Amino acid sequence: MEKFITDYFNQIKIGEPESFDGFQVFPLFSEINYEIEYLMMREAMNKGVLKVEEVSSSGSVPNLSAINNSDLPILLLGGEELEGAKQNRILNLSILLPPNKKTVIPVSCVERGRWSYKSRDFKESGNVSFKRMRAKNIEELYLKESFEVSQSRVWEDVDNMMYEMKQHSPTDAMKDVYKAKEKEISDYYDKITLHEGQIGIFVASKGKIMGFDIIGRADKFAVVFDKLLKSYIMEDIGKKNEKYSEITKEDVRGFFDKIVKSKEKRIEGVGLGYDYRYKGDKVVGSVLAYNDEIIHAVFFAKENEREKKKHNEFDEYFRTFGDRLDSFDSDDF
Repeated sequence: MEKFITDYFNQIKIGEPESFDGFQVFPLFSEINYEIEYLMMREAMNKGVLKVEEVSSSGSVPNLSAINNSDLPILLLGGEELEGAKQNRILNLSILLPPNKKTVIPVSCVERGRWSYKSRDFKESGNVSFKRMRAKNIEELYLKESFEVSQSRVWEDVDNMMYEMKQHSPTDAMKDVYKAKEKEISDYYDKITLHEGQIGIFVASKGKIMGFDIIGRADKFAVVFDKLLKSYIMEDIGKKNEKYSEITKEDVRGFFDKIVKSKEKRIEGVGLGYDYRYKGDKVVGSVLAYNDEIIHAVFFAKENEREKKKHNEFDEYFRTFGDRLDSFDSDDF
């Protein structure tokens, strides 16, 4: 692992946890003050300086066009959902869009049942894909050393979530499941708060580490705190309260100690900076860095064998729906 990344993780301060029904969130803080300025997707769209649209009138499922009309870079987070145009998509990885430039960005569809214009441009949905999907995307990108992930597997993940949460969407849209769970999500929000100077969250569910997200600047983390937290909440909703022991700060520090030993691959980013990808002892992760500053870091604990077996059973159930669609082009919709 690059020294500037290791040094950053080693100086992270772990705050006191807040919890709700076995869902623990440790606020993370840093003494390093990064100087690179950028906008988050939400800020850029609210200012009218970010336009995201289909790459052409006919569209292409795995690619979108992102036009940054700002003098500042714009940060798009891996898993952030874009709503509208011909179908809702998520970002495959985090991207720092260069200023005043058009960039083709790699995405995946999370609304299988629609391929028709809802709007010309995309808007921010307010969601980040759930933790399990993000972890699979990160691991797949590590193995492939590319920017694309399996579309059929992403659809399976959405199907699995709908099945587990007993929800239905007329267009198989991930967003509809999030909307159906708004009341439950708000119960978590009432108990988990954003702290001054906070740059990240470390999350555990029923005594098991889920992972963490860090944004290098506290003011930017505050912009996406709600949607990043929701990504983990969606994985916790409906979990049974089996016997468990809550994790401690020492467990959190132990996880950081583990990730710095992970195998690393460095790939030039889609936009500015480099995409560092990691796989280690039951962990996967990625770091988007620019000029030796961490822009976004995310690491997840891999599923244990019991959880993996359960989710593989769901995957097998839905596989016949996804495999035949994986190689489709936009003309097939």
